[in-house]
Amino acid sequence: MKDLRKNSFISTLAAIIFLGSLPVVATAEITTPEVAPEAAAEMTEEAAKVLQAKDDMTKALNIAAERVDARKSELEKLSFPEASREAELKASLLQELDGYKAYYLRKREALASLTSLEEIKALAQEIKTYREEIYAPEGQRIVAFISLYANESDLGVTKERFEKIKTDLDNLKGLGLIDETVTLDEVSLIDGLLQESANSQNEARELILGGSSNDSARANGLIQETMARIKTTYDLYLSLSGTVNSKLGIGK
Repeated sequence: MKDLRKNSFISTLAAIIFLGSLPVVATAEITTPEVAPEAAAEMTEEAAKVLQAKDDMTKALNIAAERVDARKSELEKLSFPEASREAELKASLLQELDGYKAYYLRKREALASLTSLEEIKALAQEIKTYREEIYAPEGQRIVAFISLYANESDLGVTKERFEKIKTDLDNLKGLGLIDETVTLDEVSLIDGLLQESANSQNEARELILGGSSNDSARANGLIQETMARIKTTYDLYLSLSGTVNSKLGIGK
């Protein structure tokens, strides 16, 4: 019976990834206050394990609250026109984050009054269910919202650089230093990647601003595709620079 209780406790806590690894413990069976010295020693050991488990969970809950604060800080840096859909959604997501942090702080307070490993196990299971059913879906939506507008900035910088590159290429062609065919393939590839990135961003924006967390996974996928295209575009910038330098005899 003791081993069964131990295995049940360990397997439950092992599933709660964000709380880290709580100590592997065996629960003691206490059937009566009149216990032998050996049993009393085991009870003392049990109390020590309860304290350790509570300390570990307190630290984990603190980390969870700090991560919510970090996400909130990222969200607060985003700026949108007043009364826009983006501004409304940002305000709503900030409220949700405040609620998540308040939940973790309440559970930390509740943890302080617990006196047994079974109670700690029950609280850990409650937090796990909360994260899976409430925090994770909405958390993914918040990440998608933040990533979308980080991508907007990166894509804007990438486009600006491409416009400058095209101006430089036009100047070189006007001077007769290179001809159209030298850079045509790379320029066409970059044009295509930037257009695809813009399309992905627009689709992701529609999904995110639609207001449903069910679309967050799809939106995140589109955002990741845009990030990959931006990286490829910068690789092509380097390739294009090498092509032009070679044509001009630079670096030989």
